[in-house]
Amino acid sequence: MRIILTAFLLLLLLSSQAFSFFSRTETSAANLAIGGGDLCNIASPGVVFSNPASLGMIQTGSLHSSYKNYYNIGRLSCYSLSLIVPHESMGVGIYYESFGEASFYREQEVSLSLGGQVYGGLYLGASFKHLQLSIDGGRFSRKGTSGDLGLGYDTREGLLLGLCFRNLLSAGGTRDDFDLNTITQMGIGIFPYENLYFSLSYSHSDYVRCWYFGQELSLSDYAQLRCGLQSDPTRYTAGFGISWERFALDLAYQSHPVLGATSQIDLRVELFNRERR
Repeated sequence: MRIILTAFLLLLLLSSQAFSFFSRTETSAANLAIGGGDLCNIASPGVVFSNPASLGMIQTGSLHSSYKNYYNIGRLSCYSLSLIVPHESMGVGIYYESFGEASFYREQEVSLSLGGQVYGGLYLGASFKHLQLSIDGGRFSRKGTSGDLGLGYDTREGLLLGLCFRNLLSAGGTRDDFDLNTITQMGIGIFPYENLYFSLSYSHSDYVRCWYFGQELSLSDYAQLRCGLQSDPTRYTAGFGISWERFALDLAYQSHPVLGATSQIDLRVELFNRERR
């Protein structure tokens, strides 16, 4: 009975305008906790996979692992691992993500992202993604490729701007197999004070139009409190982060008006710092 219920919920989620795994808008617990959709705040390395242009702003190399459980359903778990390597005014990111169970239903993504400074506060980046879907232990499987293009602008006065186009140039049947839609997302990040951050973004596709809003308050160099909300449907988010020397731990929670809550935990390790020219 539990398998039938899980299969029904999975079908409902994958056909819903409110859920599309390959069209994710939050790739880290810190991002999810402030509502998701953040394109600007590089204090959370996960944002570089939401907007690859942010790789040009990163100054710290890091290894980032994450576990996410959608709606408290065991078969809807997501694992990810990423590596970020900055070099002068550029950065490279490698990302792997696996959603679901191999024996039941699994989606996997591997991406390579590049980003760098173009001129002044303008940054440009792109991600190249390999996608794979597998059902019933591989009895049915599909593979394809896609890409993202991102832009970012740092006004150097506490205001950040971001723009990203997702799922461009799909190939290998990807668009049909995964029902990928090109998504346009734009957002701003505001630092009215050194320890306070606000994020506002809007996502648009053929089927979904969604707003994301959140804020982060830094209590000290070692602790942050976060909260936010999303529209379509309305979902509330919250979380916190703690750090010590080279290590950082982030926790996030997201409500849902019908389904269960989604939770995420991230662990990040700083590998090195690189001075920029």
